[in-house]
Amino acid sequence: MGEHSTRIQTRDVAERVLRRHFALAEPARYAYPEVLSLQAAVNLELATGDTELRDWNRKLLRPFVAGELTQRMGAYWLYNLGGAATARLVQLGLLPEAGEAVARCAEELVRNCPRGPEGFLAYQTNDRRGPEQVWIDMVFATCPFLVFAGLHFGRDEWLEEAVGQLAAMHTLFWDSACGLYNQAVNIRGVGHRTEDHWGRGNGWGILGLCEVAAHLPERVARRDMVRQLLRDHLAACLAQQDDEGMWHQEMTDPASYVETSGTGLILYALGVALEHGFCPPEWRSALLRGLRGYAGYIALDGSVHNCCIGCMCPGEGTQADYKAREWRRNDHHAFGPAALAFGQAHRLGIRELAV
Repeated sequence: MGEHSTRIQTRDVAERVLRRHFALAEPARYAYPEVLSLQAAVNLELATGDTELRDWNRKLLRPFVAGELTQRMGAYWLYNLGGAATARLVQLGLLPEAGEAVARCAEELVRNCPRGPEGFLAYQTNDRRGPEQVWIDMVFATCPFLVFAGLHFGRDEWLEEAVGQLAAMHTLFWDSACGLYNQAVNIRGVGHRTEDHWGRGNGWGILGLCEVAAHLPERVARRDMVRQLLRDHLAACLAQQDDEGMWHQEMTDPASYVETSGTGLILYALGVALEHGFCPPEWRSALLRGLRGYAGYIALDGSVHNCCIGCMCPGEGTQADYKAREWRRNDHHAFGPAALAFGQAHRLGIRELAV
């Protein structure tokens, strides 16, 4: 590094980003980006053992666990419970009062959620979209939750459901030409498929893959398949990483803007894969390069730049449509991925970086 380099603490970055998010977010308007940040906050708590952070997390989770949030957060009614953050704490015996609700949500998800092609869990809204319309976002929303719940309650059928969703994701969205995923199918009519390789969309897919790969027990027959999908997807992502260590809005086009939320999710998955030995150890250099580049988009107050705004098949779903989708500073999607990536770095023993 140059003589004017600055040293940052990875845990400090993760915590600053989380506190910035929840200082800006309004509980009455919590949605899936806030639930993702809760997952990152629980991960950081587990990585550090910090009791102050634990108490702050329980305060954030209290409205969810107490049933005070009644809005249906898009497709994911389990988000009213706090999503994967709550299920993970229940699995570890750290939030027993939420156990019954976690079991009820998992059962409801498996039995009653509408399904689209290949049995993929379909996005639900209040408009007239049918179950044939499916989004890759669903795997991160549902698969880790099902695995944590299945492990706690000994429900192997929930583990198998999570694996089945990842297999269906691969069938529906994988682009064999580059190894990356498209975001959506049948949104602009039956047979329609988006043409993107959107950064955050691939991040949603790889988040589901890495969490399931990391926690799935040996007794599940297709565990090795999940790990292979993760390795293959990571390899495809690394082929698109730029010299700064970042990924772009359209991952295959370096002329599109640097996009931080997708970058954070990919770096987190890479960190998980390194922790569990799912990928070659030399991939650690890509993680370090990415963290250094990413730090340049995070301000001292925890603000995060270059995050794509909400993006659900813009226009006709062409690459040009995705590239035209604007980014914003402190979009609510920006924080969880950053906190996940830098929190996982701390967990790996990467406590300090020169940037």
